[in-house]
Amino acid sequence: MRIDGSHHAWLEERGPRFVLLLAMDDATGTVANAVFQTGEDTRGYFLLMEGVIRRYGLPMALYCDRHGVFKFAGRPRHIQQPVEATHFSRAVQELGIEQVFARSPQAKGRVERMAGTFQDRLVSELRLAGATTIDQANALLQEFLPRFNRQFRVPAQQAQAAYRSLDSSIFLERVLCFKHTRQVARGNTVKFQWRTLRLLPSQERPSYAGARVEVLEQSNGQLMVRYGGEVIPHQEAPPRPGALRASNGALAPTSEMAQVVRNLARHGLSRLQLQRLAALEAAVPQRQEEAEPRRTDTPPPREATPRKQALWKAIHHARLQGVYLRGIARDLGISRNTVRKYIDSPAPPVNRTARRAAYLAAQDNTDGHFP
Repeated sequence: MRIDGSHHAWLEERGPRFVLLLAMDDATGTVANAVFQTGEDTRGYFLLMEGVIRRYGLPMALYCDRHGVFKFAGRPRHIQQPVEATHFSRAVQELGIEQVFARSPQAKGRVERMAGTFQDRLVSELRLAGATTIDQANALLQEFLPRFNRQFRVPAQQAQAAYRSLDSSIFLERVLCFKHTRQVARGNTVKFQWRTLRLLPSQERPSYAGARVEVLEQSNGQLMVRYGGEVIPHQEAPPRPGALRASNGALAPTSEMAQVVRNLARHGLSRLQLQRLAALEAAVPQRQEEAEPRRTDTPPPREATPRKQALWKAIHHARLQGVYLRGIARDLGISRNTVRKYIDSPAPPVNRTARRAAYLAAQDNTDGHFP
């Protein structure tokens, strides 16, 4: 089976751009499943594979490119332990599906041509239906796929199906998900992305304090905690007062802040850092004007880089929600000294170059002239 994503203006000028994720059977040319997503990410491919497996079964192998969803290409500086697999590759390995990687666009010729066919036929179908949102496009796509497969499907050389049935002991929602390892705190709680999960005691084990558990984040956002292969019942603890103020009061996120986050996404920030920016723009007070008049003969002030601005907002956002320095440093992959410096700074810090420092030092001399 071949899988790939196709970025295109599927709604033309009627709506936003998004990506079509395709799963094509290599023997018959049938499009086993397709789904529109806002981006080519792991969550979208989980939804794609779930539809394929529930409809046809487990494929023998997946032929895909070397996208970051399928193959881990590098190691970020803040990750100390080597990462051997992505969430998607770990999931397909648990299901017994082999991954085969293409090393060039030409090697994916069949699925690329299929995407080109959809860019012609499906765009026309969406135009005739008057679709303007991604939900309307997905609804029409599910009606379009059976008609397309009936018209263009070809018989396989071997009639025997190459799909394997899913074992009844395997829960698909526990495999096609994000798995994160966490250590249970002394209060029998687990923290995960600003949420606190309180593990419910049982007769066999009243407390899991100190144990390392798995937090499973499903595609629909639901959380599940597992220890030793068994699911632990839990309930979500009420949010801290700082988080309530940030989400319900004057610090609530706005559409303008969402646009700022989207603009910052192209400056090399990780997804975890971008998640910390959602409710911060209105929370941090504006920088006050300097008390003393600014020299008219000094160079214009330097501005912080987009990365420094994003880190400063993320750190102040975390402090507003009551996160300690150690937790901020761990989540953002920076040192505690850097976190402390950003907290003490009333604005994103700016590196002063040696030339500017020498210029300001010369201004403090008695002659007041730059050498």
